[in-house]
Amino acid sequence: MEREEMIERFIQFFKEYTEEGEEPLYLGKINDLLTVTPKRSVTINWMHLNSYDPELASYVLEHPEDSIGAAEDAIQIILKEEFLREDVPKIHARFHNLPETLLVKDIGAEHINKLIQVEGVITRVTEIKPYVSVAVFVCKDCGHEMVVKQRPYEGFTVVKKCEQCGSKNVQLDVDKSSFVNFQMFRIQDRPETLKGGQMPRFIDGILLDDIVDTAMPGDRVLVTGILRVVQERREKTPVFRKILEVNHIEPVSKEIEELEITPEDEQKIRELSQRKDIVDAIVDSIAPAIYGYREVKKGIALALFGGVPRVLPDGTRLRGDIHVLLVGDPGVAKSQLLRYVANLAPRAIYTSGKSSSAAGLTAAAVRDEFTGGWVLEAGALVLADGGYALIDELDKMSDRDRSVIHEALEQQSYHKDFELLLADGRKVKIGEFVDKLMEENKDKIIHGKDTEILPVDNIYVLAYNLDEKKIVRVKADRVSRHTAPDHFIRLRFSNGREVMVTPEHPIMVWEEGKVKEKPAEEVKEGDIALGVKSYTSLDNIQLRESLAKLVGFLLGSKANGEIKTNDYDVVNEVTELLREFDVEYKVETMESTNERTYIIRVDQTEIKNRLREELQEGFQKNESLNRIPAKIIGADKRAKHAFINGLFKVSGFVDKDNGSIGFLTHSRSIAEDLQDVLLSLGILSTIEEAKAESDLNYKVVISEKESIKRFIELVGYDSESEKLREAFEVSGDKNIESVEERENIHFLKVVKVEKVPNTDSRWVYDVTVEPYHLFVSHGLVLHNTISISKAGITATLNARTTVIAAANPKHGRFNRMKPFFEQIDLPPTLLSRFDLIFVLVDEPDEKTDSEIARHILRVRRGESEVVTPKIPHDLLRKYIAYAKKNVHPVISEEAMEEIEKYYVRMRRSAKRSSENEDIRPIPITARQLEALIRLSEAHARMRLSPIVTREDAREAIKLMEYTLRQIATDETGQIDVTILEVGQSARKLSKVERILDIIEKLEKTSEKGAHIDDILEEARKFGIEKQEAREIVEKLLERGQIYMPENGYYKTL
Repeated sequence: MEREEMIERFIQFFKEYTEEGEEPLYLGKINDLLTVTPKRSVTINWMHLNSYDPELASYVLEHPEDSIGAAEDAIQIILKEEFLREDVPKIHARFHNLPETLLVKDIGAEHINKLIQVEGVITRVTEIKPYVSVAVFVCKDCGHEMVVKQRPYEGFTVVKKCEQCGSKNVQLDVDKSSFVNFQMFRIQDRPETLKGGQMPRFIDGILLDDIVDTAMPGDRVLVTGILRVVQERREKTPVFRKILEVNHIEPVSKEIEELEITPEDEQKIRELSQRKDIVDAIVDSIAPAIYGYREVKKGIALALFGGVPRVLPDGTRLRGDIHVLLVGDPGVAKSQLLRYVANLAPRAIYTSGKSSSAAGLTAAAVRDEFTGGWVLEAGALVLADGGYALIDELDKMSDRDRSVIHEALEQQSYHKDFELLLADGRKVKIGEFVDKLMEENKDKIIHGKDTEILPVDNIYVLAYNLDEKKIVRVKADRVSRHTAPDHFIRLRFSNGREVMVTPEHPIMVWEEGKVKEKPAEEVKEGDIALGVKSYTSLDNIQLRESLAKLVGFLLGSKANGEIKTNDYDVVNEVTELLREFDVEYKVETMESTNERTYIIRVDQTEIKNRLREELQEGFQKNESLNRIPAKIIGADKRAKHAFINGLFKVSGFVDKDNGSIGFLTHSRSIAEDLQDVLLSLGILSTIEEAKAESDLNYKVVISEKESIKRFIELVGYDSESEKLREAFEVSGDKNIESVEERENIHFLKVVKVEKVPNTDSRWVYDVTVEPYHLFVSHGLVLHNTISISKAGITATLNARTTVIAAANPKHGRFNRMKPFFEQIDLPPTLLSRFDLIFVLVDEPDEKTDSEIARHILRVRRGESEVVTPKIPHDLLRKYIAYAKKNVHPVISEEAMEEIEKYYVRMRRSAKRSSENEDIRPIPITARQLEALIRLSEAHARMRLSPIVTREDAREAIKLMEYTLRQIATDETGQIDVTILEVGQSARKLSKVERILDIIEKLEKTSEKGAHIDDILEEARKFGIEKQEAREIVEKLLERGQIYMPENGYYKTL
């Protein structure tokens, strides 16, 4: 079909197509563009075009590029002829409602360059960037202009030489070129369209101009576009990648009513709801192949129907979602239950805690292969928004993913003065460093809400591989800065170093025999932090030993212009080095009664110039040498040995009595640099303040036996050798916990925690190291965070999801004799978010075992009545969707009275039973009250009842009490939700406090501390049995609340 003919036929269609005798529909739409809604697109219903001109409609599908262009030309002609408008910008023709809607997995080679319609869910979007649709190149020699039309899915077509004069001096003229907004997104198959075990397929799409930013990750959309193919980058094979050039995009309803419910279905659903046993029928229809678990199935059924979400006048949202957790022995059908529910629920995503998804549960910032930019990828909770997330093996989930279930991560960054150690030995203040990089690369900054991020290259840091417990040299991925909080947390560690971070910043601590993350604001004095034994992977820069040694001699002196020593051998060594570097000097002698002191004087300016030449370090004119040069920190071992040797000869000391050796310096910065140099040689040290009259000096003290041994080997200092050996004999092993020799891990105690008001910081800063998220500085393993906003992409992602999860006991199987909480590897903050927690224990019981065995055998024999649900699967699915959409129960007075009566009765029972307790057990809190309301509403929904009755409330109470009796009963058999909130019963907490008081009181009576026998005897007086008291002491020791200075003796921290 010729283009002119197409334009003519489109003009006729726009002018003449009407619906039921009304005014021409599309003429009205074009008119509205100019008056009502100033848009840049006209949406064309393909079905309208097909009914008016089937041949043209068919041509649009087969030849979309020409057809869309013709439709746009037709719109411009109508604007000029009908509305006499010449000044209107280009109007897009956007087609929708095509005859066939494809799933992503159905798109194939037969669709290339055709107009297709695809339905799916958006999993990632990129930032909006300018795309040059028409590039104008200008010859700088003759002024000739060359216009090149660009395609968004292909590489940038550049004019290399002038068409007229042949000159290669050709440049893009940005002002004359045409730019439009450009955004990429990824769409994948909707979860409910996938059969069990199928992988969702995805395709990337391009949005241009006025349709950018019309969808977010997690949105379900219907997309119309032209399928393009692009050769895979770095691929030499003739394989192409599919990309959708989007013509039209519209969000599809997010509601659960996406299931098509016909009037016949509605009739069946209404009839079903009239059954007296409807609740039992629904419960029996959930996983009928799995025998028993009636309460569990009922809990899951209530979660499927859910309570009614409400938004209060002040904007607070009260959730209606009911979250359920199944905890049980292996082989008790937890996973089958979840998988069954995944197939039954109208909109569900099944994921495992061990899932390898980069996006995990909420979202992740990942690099896009096409544009190289950062994109936001939606995780399971977002994709299941408004539906159900079924999470198996919740206990295997990473701490980061686990935390997003119950609360969003806050900004977690470093104060501007935090010093970062780079792999080349340079130390930079993170604030100055990031600000400078951003100043130099303004055009590359990605701006988000309260955050700015800059992808970086050629910046190497020391990352920490937590799995292998070793340091690796890696390239930093990005730097970022975020709006600073109103206060910081300053932490001081036992090695003398300090860090200042935001309150939520994760600190790597050692608890219960493993590494954990703990927010800085929750860190206490006495906590054990993760450090390293040595800095490996520094750059090992080649440096002259004589230069390194001279720097050591100079830094060891308080004034850089003079070096003092009592040893004439040192005078000879220093003067020889000064002659080598062509520096003039004078040697003076000072006599006193006991000793003779030699002073070597040099010209400060001259020595600094020589060092500047050799080290390329910028020393200020009047500045003393108050840092160890970066090249020394990053130097090879031989140069460092020479440096340490020179430094020790003029500022070293040996303390035989305390079994330590070290250095004395006037500068804290030198002390910290020196500690890092020593760490790079595998020598541990601490920094201590040393007051001398009015001066404040700093000691770098080496007292750990292995470190002193290493130091003696590398210093080899004859005149002090005997003293060094004596110090080695007295020294001891100072590591707090035992670790394997091969692991680069060393434990440091938190000695001080301070809250510091923010008085001068606009920003806080971070450096991100992929994929480790840990780096090394200050002798510590430090965290860098990767929340979405860290990638400069901020978005409010919806995750209003019902979570049904399963977890295994910590040690494989449940032990009835131990408290529930001790046997599950989930934090109390997460457990308390679940409305119902069921414990599934596999215990031998002849009657039950016989019934289960018979049930399984009948299922395997194919007796269909055993596994046929009372309500057919498809009908139950529609019943749930119908109930969630149309039924919004209101609590009746009777139901309110029932719940209130139960709540007050439970609270009163706790008061009566614990008059003499310090910390009283709490059988129910407002959190359980909210859960009861949701459960009651869900029970009413199961009956399609608009009113929550007394009976609904009673059923909710019965189920709640069943689960609490399983998981939250204390030693006396009383329900105590304190167990869920903090991990211990109130009675146990009282006893723990009592034991701590006893140790505190007894430790004052003896220098060694409180003896275990005395602690047990005192505990007995308060009614705490010997065995229980011993267990509490062991737990306190494990948590770091007390320590053992000597075997059998304890002190509080």
